[in-house]
Amino acid sequence: DVDMLVAGTSCVDYSNLNNEKKGLDDGGESGQTFRGMMNWVKKFRPPVVILENVCSAPWEGVADRFRAIGYNAQFTRLDTKFY
Repeated sequence: DVDMLVAGTSCVDYSNLNNEKKGLDDGGESGQTFRGMMNWVKKFRPPVVILENVCSAPWEGVADRFRAIGYNAQFTRLDTKFY
């Protein structure tokens, strides 16, 4: 049993430093690692999932994917310089 998943997926396709950004379904590394993580979530159904990534990640799309499988999904920005 898993009580909580804390994860981060690849950010290379979402980074503001990338001139050729890709979304969740565009075949990039970031989307692939996200899909792998989601497959794990679907299999083990942890009650709590906390994800981290860059600010420019497609957060609304990420939340929508979690909602589609029955999670209450929200996102917020936390700046590490304050912690």
